[in-house]
Amino acid sequence: KQWYQRRVAITAGGISVIELATGVHPILSQAVRPNGDLVELDILVVIVDQAPPRLTGNRYSDNLKNFVERCLQKDAADRIQLGESHPFLGRGPTDESMLQWS
Repeated sequence: KQWYQRRVAITAGGISVIELATGVHPILSQAVRPNGDLVELDILVVIVDQAPPRLTGNRYSDNLKNFVERCLQKDAADRIQLGESHPFLGRGPTDESMLQWS
């Protein structure tokens, strides 16, 4: 269960980064019907059938775009791992630095 929760948290983080960067939720915005309704099944269809959302264009750094791409890999084994360093984040946290938050 913890493994699944961590993987989902990584995905949610990538989605949140896109929403913060663009002001638009990348999945909900695609699942809204023409009449404005949002149906949960439509959200699942977008997630399963479409490629993961990406940040594109020169408005965003390559490091940010790569970080989001790593967070939103469909195959959980390919996603960035909790604690893994990435140039967008700088140096990954150490066990010692994480103790201050416990």
